[in-house]
Amino acid sequence: MCIHWLPTESLPNRLQGQISNGVHLFFVLSGFLITRILMQGRAAVELRSASRAFTLRQFYARRFLRIFPAYYLALGVGALFHFQAVRTGFWWHASYLSNFYYYHRQNFDGPASLFWTLAVEEQFYLIWPLAILFLPRRWLLPFVLGVAVLGTAIRIDSLLTDSWLKILLPACMNFLAVGSLVAVAENPISGSIAARNRLLRIFAVLIAILACCSAGLTLKLGFHAAMASSMMRPINQPMMSMLYACQFAWVSAGTPRHLGAALRLRPIVYLGKISYGLYLYHLFVTFAMKHFLERLDGHVRGGHRVELLINFAVLFTVTVIIASISWFSFEKPLNDLKRFFPMPSTRMAGRKTG
Repeated sequence: MCIHWLPTESLPNRLQGQISNGVHLFFVLSGFLITRILMQGRAAVELRSASRAFTLRQFYARRFLRIFPAYYLALGVGALFHFQAVRTGFWWHASYLSNFYYYHRQNFDGPASLFWTLAVEEQFYLIWPLAILFLPRRWLLPFVLGVAVLGTAIRIDSLLTDSWLKILLPACMNFLAVGSLVAVAENPISGSIAARNRLLRIFAVLIAILACCSAGLTLKLGFHAAMASSMMRPINQPMMSMLYACQFAWVSAGTPRHLGAALRLRPIVYLGKISYGLYLYHLFVTFAMKHFLERLDGHVRGGHRVELLINFAVLFTVTVIIASISWFSFEKPLNDLKRFFPMPSTRMAGRKTG
């Protein structure tokens, strides 16, 4: 929201362009959590309490219930209200091929622009369970490590050449596989807590090296020149992917008391609950409000700080209201159907064998 609702020359926009952004953080988090779920399912498969086919069915059903309904609602509403960007690429978006659509166009277009990230996620959900559930146990860790290294190489190449390849799945595996790597390393099937800690120490060393390179380049070029340099992203984005992975591993192991209390504050928990809707709808709200205000001879973005804050507050409030309505009236009832599709777990195996 900061990136889309603040001027391009603002500090959040300049930093996200050169360092990282919320999409990258979510990719790492998604890789970490999804792989954790799949590894738990694999453990149940190996204990013969569930089949691979059953585990895949449960996984895909749960992803469908969480992701598809709100996505197609947003897509349908965008087409119904004649958002040209939605109507032009409708079947690309409906097929979760938005990243290929924008790769072909070499340009983003309107409120549907963010759909490329959801396309990457769905493509990841489609192929990753097959690897995690079907690869031999001894190949799991080398495979995920190889994908992380290859994804990082593709990512760096796409950034150095300023290629639109960066929005396709292979270039995003830098983030997804780094998160997955922590989940595979810590699971008893393919690793151990000691293996995870060794991995995190390696990440820490690489983060320190890349941070020194980034700081040195910033000092050499100056802050403003560094923010405009094409050399910063290939350094900072791999660094941030590993930093995010370390943070998630640390938090999942147990948060310090004060941080845990802060993360459990009701407003934070509530925003997390409706966060998918916030992400889906915020650009639609932006374009709709802009169109409405232009009719009133106004505008969404302005040059004055007070005006920017007012615009941000209005857009944020409207988006929260819409995301809340979507959650309680549409998403939550469908999401509750997940209870009919529980993922197999070792607890199930214990009940069966006990």
